[in-house]
Amino acid sequence: AVPVMQFSIARGGDWIDQQTAQATGTAVDKVTSIKEDDFQLDFRTDVGGVEGALSIYYENLLDYVIENIEREVDEEDIEEGLDVPVVVTGGTSSPEGFEELFEHHLEDSTIPFSVNEVRSIDRPLYSVARGSLVAARSEEESDGSASDPEPEAEAAPESN
Repeated sequence: AVPVMQFSIARGGDWIDQQTAQATGTAVDKVTSIKEDDFQLDFRTDVGGVEGALSIYYENLLDYVIENIEREVDEEDIEEGLDVPVVVTGGTSSPEGFEELFEHHLEDSTIPFSVNEVRSIDRPLYSVARGSLVAARSEEESDGSASDPEPEAEAAPESN
């Protein structure tokens, strides 16, 4: 699979946790624990409390992500009319309902291609590191900069 585009943003799960903690007066580690243990983005979250604040900041984060996707599309030469899948990963995508919420935000956006599915991946916390490794190896191979490992004879002897 070839990525349609790649970019990074300056906000994520830590931003959500910090903003929620500041808004509710709850310790950041407590907010993180609530978010990771049983928080659900189900469109019925009470407005008050940590869960309500988490919902608000998830909405804000997804608005920010969509704005950046739209900006990136404007800067890139993206073929119009594409029908692409979106894979979400990382701890921020862990709450139940995240895929549906992101899909709603994408449907309301002005991106010039359609998204045929938004799906999560198994073990989202580990997949970010794994994907980064795959991307780095792929980039090395395409640059031709992959080097052969040093022969064992040149390795430093172990000291006992």
